Amino acid sequence: MKNVKVVRQMVGIVLLCSVLECSVGWVSAFPATAQVISHIATESGVHRISVDHDSHEDYGLAYPVTYRFSIPAGYSTLQAYRRHRVDEAWSPLAEMISQDLFNGVECVRFDYENNYAYISVGFADGSDDIYVKITDSDGEDVETVYMEICEYYDNRKATAVITADDWNNATHPSFNVLCNMSREAGVWLTVGVITNWNGPPVWSDIQAQLDAGYVEVASHSRTHVYPSEDESEVIGSRDDILANLTMPAHYRKGDKGYVPAWIEPGCQATALSAENCAKAKYLCDRACAWYNGIFGKWVHGQLYRGVVPSILSNCSAEGADVVVKADFDARYAAGEIFHLQTHPYPMNETREANFRSILDHIGGRNDVWYVGLGALYMYHFVQERGMVEVNPPHADFTATPTSGIAPLTVEFTDQSAGSIDLWSWDLDGDGSVDSTERNPTHAYDLSGAYTVSLSVSNEVASDTETKVEYILVYAPPQADFSASATVASEGQVIAFTDESTGNITSWSWDLDGDGSVDSTERNPTHAYDLSGAYTVSLSVSNAVASDTETKVEYILVYAPPQADFSASATVASEGQVIAFIDESTGDVTSWSWDFDGDGSVDSTERNPSFTYANPGRYTVSLTVEGPAGSDAEVKSDFVNVSAHTGGQLLVQQTISPGSAAGVQTEDARIVLEFPAGATTGTAVVSIIEESRDSVPSCPSGFRAGATCFSIELAGDLAPGAMVTITVHYSDADLETCGGNPSLLTLARYDTDAGKWVDLPTTVDTAAQTLTARTDRFSKWMVLAAEPAEEREPAETAGSTGHLWIWIVGGVAGLLVLAQVVSTSLWLRRRLAGPS
Repeated sequence: MKNVKVVRQMVGIVLLCSVLECSVGWVSAFPATAQVISHIATESGVHRISVDHDSHEDYGLAYPVTYRFSIPAGYSTLQAYRRHRVDEAWSPLAEMISQDLFNGVECVRFDYENNYAYISVGFADGSDDIYVKITDSDGEDVETVYMEICEYYDNRKATAVITADDWNNATHPSFNVLCNMSREAGVWLTVGVITNWNGPPVWSDIQAQLDAGYVEVASHSRTHVYPSEDESEVIGSRDDILANLTMPAHYRKGDKGYVPAWIEPGCQATALSAENCAKAKYLCDRACAWYNGIFGKWVHGQLYRGVVPSILSNCSAEGADVVVKADFDARYAAGEIFHLQTHPYPMNETREANFRSILDHIGGRNDVWYVGLGALYMYHFVQERGMVEVNPPHADFTATPTSGIAPLTVEFTDQSAGSIDLWSWDLDGDGSVDSTERNPTHAYDLSGAYTVSLSVSNEVASDTETKVEYILVYAPPQADFSASATVASEGQVIAFTDESTGNITSWSWDLDGDGSVDSTERNPTHAYDLSGAYTVSLSVSNAVASDTETKVEYILVYAPPQADFSASATVASEGQVIAFIDESTGDVTSWSWDFDGDGSVDSTERNPSFTYANPGRYTVSLTVEGPAGSDAEVKSDFVNVSAHTGGQLLVQQTISPGSAAGVQTEDARIVLEFPAGATTGTAVVSIIEESRDSVPSCPSGFRAGATCFSIELAGDLAPGAMVTITVHYSDADLETCGGNPSLLTLARYDTDAGKWVDLPTTVDTAAQTLTARTDRFSKWMVLAAEPAEEREPAETAGSTGHLWIWIVGGVAGLLVLAQVVSTSLWLRRRLAGPS
């Protein structure tokens, strides 16, 4: 081993005193931190890490601590070993990679890219030493240099701790639920146990959770009095835990168990409680004030005080998980300790949902150290008191990236070995110092090949590493292009011209936006067979870089238009409105209609309507235009308009099939309601007032009302469609029914059968309306049913007539007979003379 000057120094971080510590004046009163861990390189490639015997006995320190070693470059299959005594066989350490999810296990992780080995090992019973070494694939020891103890296990980015207070004989069901959820998420949970609050807790439940893993026990007093200053509370609760539980391996040294964490009841800490914590050999006590994401201070000679959570939440309210997750995200981003303090009881649906949301959010990250509160401070105790040797420096570095286009920003990473105090970087090969940072960043604005040098030094020696033309900076390629046309018809061939700069050596064209390469020529041509808006991309590259130019919807290809149309009716009456429907294909942007064949444009709408005021045969034409041209469709004598022979046209209206429509006369006497989809296409409805003389006579048993009209439909009703018709009956209609509106009905004339059909009609006497439903149109009339006594069946009336004839005849016969008898008696008296 080289004869070098050795200087002992403490590796750690400077902590700010918490509000709790400053309030009682502990920081200035207690002695400086003791140094209890040492490292010695015993022989080539073998390192011994030692702990002070008393510290080992007081705190166990079995939790693995991560030591960083520098390894030579060029290796890819190394193996790490450890043992605790020189007479003990070497044991290989399990190898992990950065993608693995692991916490608190003895292992090694090699970073071959940066030439580091991270060895995580803990102290064991029977020895205050740990020996480690690394060998190559042939079993030969590899020369390595000890660097430091990592602040977090496995050099993780951040740390996550959860402490749950008040496990007692009443709250254990809720704690069991939280323990199981934490274990499922792979997140360690520290439970604060109250050992005799209204009786002891269910020790078997706690033991089962310890045995299952991911659970650490902390002491939370015997009876939860606060402040807990009595030894029976502070020390007695620890003794109760150790007497009733078998502690896991990280919390034992042989048969001796350890409870490293004390949780202050009511968060009320005093000087006396601190003294008793020190007597009980707790490594840390937890209070409740807020902190800034770092470790608590080592005070009173042997205790971390002021350990406080980053957030306090009992997770009992809706949305509580959002606040907790935000605190985790902030601590994670800052590389700090996330510490949630909570009370998980009573466990209900809201609490369970919040806890599960939090655990799902923070768990499963391979760059986060999940650890119990006591284990965290076992690790920190070793890390903060680590003593290292100062070795001669050996300069080395890496850069990312080492080549690229200007301007190029490069991050330099120091990979030097040994103990280093100063770094001097010449980043552009001009002989001057550009940075004294350990890991600088430098921007190269101009192209060129740059030599980089790093000089490192300590009070023992110095060393320089120079890498010639290490950073290569190139001028960037810039893609650009043009096209012979950007608007085209289907099938048109377009020529593309490369206009890129920057010593281009290759071209890749995507000419239709489908993500595939259509040409590698510098100036290709392409035929677009289908209409569409095509995005064109050109990717160019040179020896070190590439660039892409994308022009979105650059080529617009249109289909030639083809005119066509239809109409809601081709046979109509004068004054009837006809709807025209554009059925053109291709890309159409304008429409010109001539409805009457006079050569002038009558409409530029796509789907217009037109009223033919005069009878005749009309030629209709449609001219359409688009980016790819124009087209015209002419239909001769397409619409045949006849003179209207009916009564007065009351209303005429166009309806479309896609929506419901209402059609009514100006005075709202007649109302039609068409449901959506009632017609197969656009249709025109007309309501025409009729006189009673212009409609067929009413059927037997009815009297004709005063309201008569026709309904005409230019178009077709959809199969099964029913239209509701509502008619306001007039006073004249009431006179027809003798003032009894219940006798009124709506009737439609069936031209095929040649008879009137009285429809089921709803009579609304308050609104004075008649309402019926129909699936066809014709002439309509309001009818009044005759009263019953006036429309008896014909055979009944005939029988009654015969009876009256017999009665009248009989009476007349009797009268004649009586007259004959009377005359006979008179003659007899006259012939007989006086008596």
